[in-house]
Amino acid sequence: MGLLPPELLHLIFSYLDASEARATRLCCKTFADVGACWGFKKISFYLCREDFKKLYKVAQHPIISQNVTMLVYHAANLEEPAKTLDEYIEKTKSIVYRYQVEACDENWLPQHVLLNENPRDCISYDRDPISPEDIAENYAQYIKAVEEQRRILSTREDFVLLKEVIPRLKQLRTVLVSNDDWHSVPRGCSPFDRFFVYSLLSQEPHGDRQTEAMLHGLKGSGVALDSFVAGTLDVGLINQPFFDNIVEACPRLENIDLVFDTIDANAPLLAENTANIIRARDEVETGVIAKFLKAIPNLVKISIGFTMASEIPLLYPGNLSHIIADDFKWKQLRSVQLLAIETERQELMAFFNLHKDTLRNVELRDCRLIATSWTRLLREMKDKLTLDDICVTGLIYGRVESGEDYPLVSQHFAGDIEERWWLGDPDNELGPCLAKDLTSWYLHDGPYPLTNWQIRAW
Repeated sequence: MGLLPPELLHLIFSYLDASEARATRLCCKTFADVGACWGFKKISFYLCREDFKKLYKVAQHPIISQNVTMLVYHAANLEEPAKTLDEYIEKTKSIVYRYQVEACDENWLPQHVLLNENPRDCISYDRDPISPEDIAENYAQYIKAVEEQRRILSTREDFVLLKEVIPRLKQLRTVLVSNDDWHSVPRGCSPFDRFFVYSLLSQEPHGDRQTEAMLHGLKGSGVALDSFVAGTLDVGLINQPFFDNIVEACPRLENIDLVFDTIDANAPLLAENTANIIRARDEVETGVIAKFLKAIPNLVKISIGFTMASEIPLLYPGNLSHIIADDFKWKQLRSVQLLAIETERQELMAFFNLHKDTLRNVELRDCRLIATSWTRLLREMKDKLTLDDICVTGLIYGRVESGEDYPLVSQHFAGDIEERWWLGDPDNELGPCLAKDLTSWYLHDGPYPLTNWQIRAW
C-alpha cells in the first residue's frame, strides 16, 4: 500500500473517518504523512492546559497544521466556587457521574472502582461506592484543575495561544464556539469528565470569553475564514463592538451562524416576558444585527436567532424587520435559518423573493407570524420558490386569514382564530412528525399536513 501513488492514497483516505485515518499512521511513514492530512481536519479543545498543549503541537506539526479546516472551542469550565470535599463525596454516589468518569480516557481512580451501569438508571447510592483514599486522590486532582483554570483565566493564556496558533493553520475555514453542546457538536470526552462535577456550561456571560479569544486569534492572522459559528451566546453580546469585532477579524465570511440564549433559568414556568427576552429585544430593535449582516456582503448562509424562552412565548426576542434590512440583497445567498423570530408573511416573502434566484435552503424554527397564516405563507413559498430543502420545526404560531385556507373555518371568524402547531424536530424524532410531512409536501407533492388549526403543542 505504501507504494501506491500519493493521489490514490489520498483518495482512499478520504473515505476514512478521522479516527481511522489517525490509526493508520502507525503503519509506515507514508501512511503517517497521508493520515496526518486526513485525521486532524477538525480540532476541538477546552479551557485547560492539557488541551492547550495539544493545540500547540498541532500548530507546530508541518503537515497537520496545513490541513486543519475547523477549530472548535468548547465553552465549558469547572464551576466556581469549587466543591468542598463533603460535596464532592456526595457526587460520587451518582451513577451518572460514575459513568461519566468511567467513560473518560483518563482519570485518577483505579479500574476496580469503576462500574459499567446503565447511565439512564439515575439512582444514588446510600453508601460511598469508592474508598475514601481513592476519592481523596481524585478530589486533589480536581482542586488542582480548578486552580489551574483560575490561572488561565487570570493570565488570558488562551488569548495568547490562539494568537500564535491560528496564523499557522493556513487551511482553517471554520471556527466554532460551542456552549452547552449547541449545534450538536459531538464533544467526546471532556478533560473535565474525569471529575464528579457538572462542567458543561461556560462562565457567565456564556460564550463571551471563548468567542473573544477566537476573534483575538483571528485578527491579523491572514486566515481566509469562511464560516463563523457561535452559540448559545449571552444576549449581552448583542452590541455593536461585538459585531464589529467579527467583521474586522473575518472580513471574507460566507457563512454566519449565531444563536443567542434567551432562556432564563430563574423565570417562572411558562413565563411570557422573561428578563433575557426583554434584554435581547431592546438591543435587536436598535437594528444592530441588521447593520452587522449588511457589512458582510458575500454571505452564502445566514443562520441567526434565539433559544426558545418558554412554551407560550408572546414576546419574541426579535422581529425580522430588525434583523434583515429591507431591500438589501446578498447576491450569493443560498441558505437561511431563522430561530425564534416573529414576522409577517409579507415580510418573509419580500425577503425570499429578493433572493429567489439563489436561495435553495430555508429553515424556520420556533417562529411566529403575528397576524398572518402559515398555510398562506407555505403555499406562496411553494408557488414562487425553487428550494432544494425546507424545514419548518418546533412550535410555530400564526393566525387564520381566510376560511378558504381551512374547510371548517367560517369566513366571518377567520381573523380571530390562532394557528398553533407543534411540528416536532426531524433531527431528533425517528417516527412521524409534522415537520417531515411539511417537507414531503413541499418537495415531493405529498399531502398538505396542516389542515386542522386546532392542533396544540401539548
